[in-house]
Parts: sequence; C-alpha cells; structure tokens
Amino acid sequence: MKTPRTVEFHEKGVPAGDIFTRIYGAKLWGTAGGGSGIGSEPNCTQFIRPKIVSVLQRYNVQSMVDAPCGSMAWMPLVLEQVPNVTYTGMDVACNLIAEHQINFANRTNWRCEKRGLARFGGREGLPRADLVFSRDALQHLPLSYVHSFLRNVRDSGARYLLVGSYLNETSTKFLNLDIRVGEYYDINLLEKPFSLRHALLETLDEEYIYSGFAHKSMLLLDATKL
Repeated sequence: MKTPRTVEFHEKGVPAGDIFTRIYGAKLWGTAGGGSGIGSEPNCTQFIRPKIVSVLQRYNVQSMVDAPCGSMAWMPLVLEQVPNVTYTGMDVACNLIAEHQINFANRTNWRCEKRGLARFGGREGLPRADLVFSRDALQHLPLSYVHSFLRNVRDSGARYLLVGSYLNETSTKFLNLDIRVGEYYDINLLEKPFSLRHALLETLDEEYIYSGFAHKSMLLLDATKL
C-alpha cells in the first residue's frame, strides 16, 4: 500500500501497463476486490454506490468512461441501476481487459479496452463520454501522470470528472508525493500542485472506514475547468 511495496516492479524501462499487469498477477494488493485491493470489495462500496447512481441520474449522464476499471468487482452493481448509461471500462493491465471482454460480452452497452490514463508522446486520449470516473488510480501514479490524466479528461470533451481523493487527513506524510508507477500516496486534488477547488461541484463522502488507511471521498469536478 505505502511506497516500498512495489520497488521490485520498477526495472528500468518497464512500461506502466506491464507494472500493473505484474501487480495484479503477483496479487501484490492481495486477493480482495478481485486483486484491486480491499477498497474494491463490494461491501466497502456500499455507501458510495448509491451516491454515484444519484450523480449519474441528476446530471443526466448518458455515457461514462471508467479510467481505470480494474477488476470490476463492484461497478456492475452501479451499472445495473442505470441501464441506459453507455459504459467504457479501460485499463492498462491487459489480463484484466481480456477477462472483462469475455465475462461481459453479453452487455451490449458495456465495453472494455486496453488504454492508459495518461498521454505521452502522441498516444491516444480518452474516449468521449459525458463523465469520466476514476476512483482508485491516481494515488498510484507520479504527479506528471496525474497532470497528464487531468489534461486528457479536459481534452476528451467530457462534462464531468468523478474522482477519488483524500480530504480529511491532518498528516501530510503521504500527501501529494511524487512517486513511481504503482506506489501510493494520499492524493488530494484540492491542494497543490493540483489546486482544483475552482472546479469542484460536489463532494461525496465514501463513509466506509478503512483501518489503517486515509479517509476517502469522491469529487465531482467540472471537466471543462481542469
């Protein structure tokens, strides 16, 4: 969880997709949540799920991009409540995407594809959607990747970004650190170097208490102001 856990995955030149594929393959985050970690267990999302459904309904979201979709251990429970929403799940871990394409092949308005969040050197951007969703990803990415992701969201033409953040921590030990791909810090998008308070529309408290972990929230941001 904290930064030392993924050192062995950072040989020089290894792409981010390979790092996350290895993390899932080695069960570095455990088996909980389909390998995505304890925060992706369905019971840990019991309070945030209805709030996400409410946002999708109140803001008339017709399409959403889940970046990244991870193991999809709980997202189907949200999508079943909004059957008219077109869903695109994306992830750089190729083993996950291959599984999703098989497991959800009968869902005509869901699709999953291998694609990265950040864009460097002319790589493709995000698919077009009303809302980009990213709950548990940015805290595992270097600051430059997060900035690239935010630009990617803005440039995609999305109206909204619904994104995970840690807002209620008094300690700054792990706050907005620059890390290597796959490590961890308590990201707060309202603080420097992101400073996105001007784009904030709503804050959704996850409510679920994780022993030994920072308290999580989700921020609904105006994507045009990123």
